[in-house]
Amino acid sequence: MSIRVIGANPRRFPAEVVLQAAINRRISDVAGEDYVPLGIPLEIIYLDWNPTKKCYHQTKTKGDFHNTFITRLQGGGLLVQYKSPGSLEWLKDGLTGVFSAMAARTPKNLRLLASMFYDGLWTVRDKTVRAEIKMIADEIDEENKKIPFTYKKVVKKFDDASGNYINEEIEVEASMYDFHKERREAHLKSKYAAETIAPLGVFNEQMGMQQEREAIDRQRKELDDRTDRITEKEKMLKIVVDVIPNAPPSAAEGPPVPEYTGEELDNMKKENFGTFRKFARDKFGIDSFKMKYDEIKELILKKQSEPEPEKEESITS
Repeated sequence: MSIRVIGANPRRFPAEVVLQAAINRRISDVAGEDYVPLGIPLEIIYLDWNPTKKCYHQTKTKGDFHNTFITRLQGGGLLVQYKSPGSLEWLKDGLTGVFSAMAARTPKNLRLLASMFYDGLWTVRDKTVRAEIKMIADEIDEENKKIPFTYKKVVKKFDDASGNYINEEIEVEASMYDFHKERREAHLKSKYAAETIAPLGVFNEQMGMQQEREAIDRQRKELDDRTDRITEKEKMLKIVVDVIPNAPPSAAEGPPVPEYTGEELDNMKKENFGTFRKFARDKFGIDSFKMKYDEIKELILKKQSEPEPEKEESITS
């Protein structure tokens, strides 16, 4: 849910079209109620998931990311705002099977992506942006080398008494960089190896550390559940629409949404019935000269409910 569009119309102005218009016009965010603008023109960073790692449709990478809200205004124009905390949402492309996510280019998002860069879970699609994020990641590593850090590590040792290898937990006093380096290497090897490295909490006793982690996990889960409930409610009410990476406007699922509602047709008829007849003929090919209004209206609504025929397209280089 990193990129969200408010006021999209699946038929006339799909979310993907609204997003592309905002990108093309390089729209900057503006001040709003309880919102301080960054003054940054909208630019999107595209991420592709590592195919060797498991992922599922709509999986979220939680964090303090900037969500991007694009509002289509009634009087015309677009409004862009960045709000946090947000997340990366991994969506599956039905054509290629690739999982992708999008994030707006803001200082916060760049640094968060850089902090995860060497985890190897995803790739930045644009090579220039990838090089920039890698440079920030290297700067973060240099900063972490100066931060003392103590963490625990599980190692295998041979027990002479039993003749078997046993797991022994040891404390390692090193730097924050050393911890993340070992964590990344273990993460890329196996799930078990990744679980053998963890930071020490502020408590010296094992029980105190465990209780603190469980309390933090509960609070995080409650916050995530609340955020997900709000998001689903907004979608049900059609307040907000998520944007699918690389999806063409015709990729919207479900029955066609009428471009002209019954109420809009009623208003057009009230203004000028003759003009309405001409509209029905030119727009929908209806021979409306001798037809009554109710008959014309029924035909227009029926034609809008029918799926549009597929068109054959050619791609040239």
